[in-house]
Amino acid sequence: MKLMLRCSAFLVLLVSVHFAIAQESKEEVLVKGELTLVKRNDLFFLLRKGSNEYIHLTGRYKKTLMREFASCPIVAARAAQDETQVVELVKAYNDCVNVSNPNLAGMPRTVSIGFVGGMDYTTGKFHAGTDENVRYLAASGMQDKALFQGGIDITFKSYKISNFIGLYLGVLHGRNNYRQVTRTRFLDREEVNEHSLNYTELKIPIGLEFSKPTEKTVSSHFRLGLIFPKVLKVTATHPRYEYIEGSVVTSSLPANVVELKRRLMLSAAFGIDWHILKTNRIRMQASWAGGVITAKTQKTEFMVDTRGYFSSLDLMAGFIF
Repeated sequence: MKLMLRCSAFLVLLVSVHFAIAQESKEEVLVKGELTLVKRNDLFFLLRKGSNEYIHLTGRYKKTLMREFASCPIVAARAAQDETQVVELVKAYNDCVNVSNPNLAGMPRTVSIGFVGGMDYTTGKFHAGTDENVRYLAASGMQDKALFQGGIDITFKSYKISNFIGLYLGVLHGRNNYRQVTRTRFLDREEVNEHSLNYTELKIPIGLEFSKPTEKTVSSHFRLGLIFPKVLKVTATHPRYEYIEGSVVTSSLPANVVELKRRLMLSAAFGIDWHILKTNRIRMQASWAGGVITAKTQKTEFMVDTRGYFSSLDLMAGFIF
C-alpha cells in the first residue's frame, strides 16, 4: 500500500514538472533591459530589473505603458494601444534610460530662452461720449501703423511635475502709431478732426504653455495667459478741430491726449517650432490679446477721461535656445 502511494506521488511530481516545463517553453523573452518584455501564451508582461513582479499588459494598457515609461517622457509620449509597437517602445525606453539624464532625453531644456520679433497689429475704439474733448477719439476705429515689436521669451518646465505643461514669461517692447482725419455729425453740426496718437509700451506676458513631448522635427504648443502692459511714452497731436453749421466753418481749440493707460490683457497663442541643433528651435507663433485702455484729454486746464477696448494680433518669429 505504501509503495502504491509513493508511486502515485512520484507520478504527480513528474506531471507537475512536465507541465511547468511545458509552460516555461511557451514563455518568450522579447526585450531585455531595465524593462524586460515577456510574451507568454500570447500575453505580454513587463518585468522591471530588480523586481519579481510581472506587470500584465491587458485591457487599456496605454496608461500602464505611460506609467512605466515615466522616467523617460519622450518615450512615454509615444505610448500607444498597439501590440505591434510594444517591442519597439520597450527597446526605445531601455535605450533612453541608459543616457546620463533620461528624464530630459530628447526634451527641450528646463529653461528655454529666446529672442523674438515680428508684427504687432493693434486695433481699437474708444467709447462714444457727448463731450467734445473726447468724442473725436470715438469717431472711428483706430488702426496701428507701426507694426513691429521685439523682445525676450522664457519658458520654464519641471518634468518632475508635468511633461506637458510649463510656464512662460516674456518682455516685449513695441511702438503704436495712429493717425486719423475724421468727419462726423453731432446734433445739428458736422465736425472734422485731424489727430494722431503715438506711444511706446512694454508688455510682460505670463501664463501656461501646453506642449506634447515629441521626437519629430516639428512640434507645436498652445499658450493661455495674461499680459501686463505699461505705456512708457505718449505723443499726441490734434492740430485741427473744425465744426460746420450750415455754410459756416468754425475752427476751435482742440483737446489733446496727455495720458494713456493700458489695463490687464487676456492672451492666447499657438506656435510651431522647428527643432534644429539638438534643443535649439526656430519658432513661428500667432497670438491674440485684448484689454481695456483709458485716455485722458486736456484742453487748457480742463481734463476728461474716456475708456476703450483695444486688441492685438501678433505674428512673431524667434530663435529659442
